[in-house]
Amino acid sequence: MKKLLAIVVLGLVWNVNANSEIIRLKCITKYQDTRHPDDLNSKDPIYYNIDTNKTDTIITDNHISHYAANALTPDTKFLSYEVINRYDGSLLFKSVTVPNDVFNNFFRLNNKYNEKETKELKRTVDKFFYKNKTSKDGIYLEEKGECTSLKKKF
Repeated sequence: MKKLLAIVVLGLVWNVNANSEIIRLKCITKYQDTRHPDDLNSKDPIYYNIDTNKTDTIITDNHISHYAANALTPDTKFLSYEVINRYDGSLLFKSVTVPNDVFNNFFRLNNKYNEKETKELKRTVDKFFYKNKTSKDGIYLEEKGECTSLKKKF
């Protein structure tokens, strides 16, 4: 019985590893709208290695998305999201500074968002994006680009 249980457990472990995949992408920024203190105008490609087993990236049939709450300094808190369309390769990245209470609401989730929370984070980022863009305060960044899948040649 113990041997049978060991075989079943090992089979499940191997099966999970066999189903994992690394998605490799090359993305090029085509458009940028920003009020950011750093020089962000680089047109160099960005390379992504996306592990399908990681929980901080949401992978569906339609898109690959990543949501984050980051503090660059104690006074500068950012919310951001990045969505890559799996059919046309389009990339949308938005990042904005937000007040501490808004930041803490999403930071407590530790990059593990469900569908309701991702929709709320996107709405919050979009709201503060337009608020920061029309006011003199706040930092915002929007990038649109195009991604292509990288395959090994040999």
